Amino acid sequence: MSLEAVAQVCNSSRSEELMNQLKIPSEFREVIRRSWQRQDPSLYGRFDLAFDTKCQKIKLLEYNADTPTSLYESSILQWLWLEDCGQQGKFSSSQFDQYNSLHEQLIREFQSLNLSNLHLACVKDYPEDFATVRYLQLCALEAGIPTNFVFVEDIGFDEDGDWFDLENNLIKNIFKLYPWEDLMREDLATGKPKIPRLILENKVTFIEPIWKAILSNKGILAIFWELFENHAVYGEYLLESYNEASFSLEMEYLTRFKPHVRKPLFGREGQNIEIIVPNQTTPLSQREGDYGEEGYIIQEYVELCQYQGFNLIMGSWMVGEEPCGMSLRGDRSFITGNSAIFIPHAILNSDD
Repeated sequence: MSLEAVAQVCNSSRSEELMNQLKIPSEFREVIRRSWQRQDPSLYGRFDLAFDTKCQKIKLLEYNADTPTSLYESSILQWLWLEDCGQQGKFSSSQFDQYNSLHEQLIREFQSLNLSNLHLACVKDYPEDFATVRYLQLCALEAGIPTNFVFVEDIGFDEDGDWFDLENNLIKNIFKLYPWEDLMREDLATGKPKIPRLILENKVTFIEPIWKAILSNKGILAIFWELFENHAVYGEYLLESYNEASFSLEMEYLTRFKPHVRKPLFGREGQNIEIIVPNQTTPLSQREGDYGEEGYIIQEYVELCQYQGFNLIMGSWMVGEEPCGMSLRGDRSFITGNSAIFIPHAILNSDD
């Protein structure tokens, strides 16, 4: 469904209209289309899902397609927890399993990229981002790829716009745990954007590719609903969603009569999200933050599964185009934020 939606945004007669809805700068639209058309490879992503305890209802909350974290916890730490439980006699290792092949799939996906070298980057003073990038560096090394780490703030460029690290090594391939919308905005602020040339001339291969800027945008949820509301398969998993800037009677009905969620297009970690109940003077829940100037979507509200005072969401991990793991996060708030706890899982074997 996600890939079909990207194809609509990039290739259809409505491409400019849909790019406008997503607030993608005009200077980057053609390079996004080209990146998609030549199928620049993607490494990984995480779908966030609401679910009931019997999994009779699963709804897509959003798709973290560009900068998903909690990868190290999902891949390594929860598997070590499962092994520790077996060693401590809490249950036998044959009794339980775990849906988790993230580590192996990441190594295989890195191998398929055929990279001669790889820089990996994140911003300073964010320990979770640093741990995620260092873990991915380990996976790349296991895949046989020589690597270098560099902080985003330490990347420099010459008069031609080519990128270099602090040791003056030319950056040819880079995994950057840094949102595309921020990278585009900062590139535009220089007065002469350099990233489009780097991509179009194959000077730098970015992971995630720039076409992922479409899927990491919360506005894609409204496009999902528009395209696939009545789809025989996809529609079952979607929440009613609209771009706030585009008036419709359906959106007006949702906002006037039903609990709904207001999300910024470029939000992170639950910031600037509001859960609104009609006829209540204050939101049911909200988080402050630095987002929202770019616009909002309105999404149907769905209650999260609750357990021991925590509201739970399920992360469904993709590596390449293969699902290969799940994780759970819980927050005391109705809005899952950066302080949510990570919850490992175990699956009871069907013959026990």
